[in-house]
Amino acid sequence: MSRVAACIAVTLAIVVGAAPPSIGAQQRSAAETDLVRRIDSLLSAMPDTPDYQRQVFLAKAARQEEWERRVGTRDVPLSKVAVGPFSVLAPPDQMEEATELYRRAWSRYASSVGEASPLLDDIILGFQISRREFRIRNSTTHQSVRVRPWTSAEDREIRAAGAIAMVLGRLMPPDLLGWSGAMPSLGDRPGKRPTFSWPAFYEVAYRGLATQPARAASLCFGGDLDACLMALGLDEDATWEDLYTLGEIQIIVRGVPLSTQVQQDARWSCLSEQKYDACVALVAERPGVSIPLKSPVRISLLLTALDAGGDGAFSRLISGDDRSISERLEHASGMGIHELVSAWRARVMESRPDVTAGLPLTVIVSLLWIALMSFFSLRSTRWRIG
Repeated sequence: MSRVAACIAVTLAIVVGAAPPSIGAQQRSAAETDLVRRIDSLLSAMPDTPDYQRQVFLAKAARQEEWERRVGTRDVPLSKVAVGPFSVLAPPDQMEEATELYRRAWSRYASSVGEASPLLDDIILGFQISRREFRIRNSTTHQSVRVRPWTSAEDREIRAAGAIAMVLGRLMPPDLLGWSGAMPSLGDRPGKRPTFSWPAFYEVAYRGLATQPARAASLCFGGDLDACLMALGLDEDATWEDLYTLGEIQIIVRGVPLSTQVQQDARWSCLSEQKYDACVALVAERPGVSIPLKSPVRISLLLTALDAGGDGAFSRLISGDDRSISERLEHASGMGIHELVSAWRARVMESRPDVTAGLPLTVIVSLLWIALMSFFSLRSTRWRIG
């Protein structure tokens, strides 16, 4: 290439570089700017951004304000009265019913709680009947019963007893509360609630004991008290082999969700190679597996202990920080653990549900259908002609 041609090429390159951007380039730049602006506006609507959370909060507040404007929700004035060791808050026109409800509920606990009453002196219970949204705005209320005007008297009593049960449950040591699952709601009304004198609750325990697929539960059902202790989670020396046979623990393993290759290998070893240790490795961390008998069955044992202990049983149950669960049950009931479990098992076995319940009604309905079909068949032309 000659020098003239080279100079011309350099000059053209400089001119092109210095020229303003084309219309297409300008349009692309404008489109990119608009896109960035739109992206920035959309980011504020993402669920994990402060702007979005603020918008959600404001929307909820607006909906709440609109609801209160429509239904007329208001903070009602409250009166306070002492019932047993508690203080009860309720609207003045409902205080008489609230007092009577909590008085009857407390009478169910008074004998067994006994010396623990001073621990309840600062507890405040609430009660309100309202057609509107419930509002007992008092930060010191530990537990409240809120019902509709059409709630039955029986259900109101159950809720009052349940409120006291929840308060007492918070006084239970963590290990005991974790073992039982709850403080029983005591009472004397037949129904679907745990009570001292309601045999149907022990029927629930019977069903749990009879249907639990575990070696220890089966032996307990047959009368082995040591097996009962293991099935109830009260024998610290119990091994997995004491609780479940290989077949029983394999049933549990089949329902375990797998998330790692290690778990898949362990499941293969458990189910295909019949290795008991591999089965245990999969179920050991699953809640409730190490105690075959479930919470309703264990609560029935706690009920038996409180019932047998009488005055001050609950106070003895929660006293002492270094006691095991078995020792707490013994201290509360005044019985040795084997004697207590024996009394519990006898009560559970006596509460076996009537397996023939409902059979007479079935027979009656069947006979009625047979009579009805016979009546219509005899009226048919074919039957009458013969």
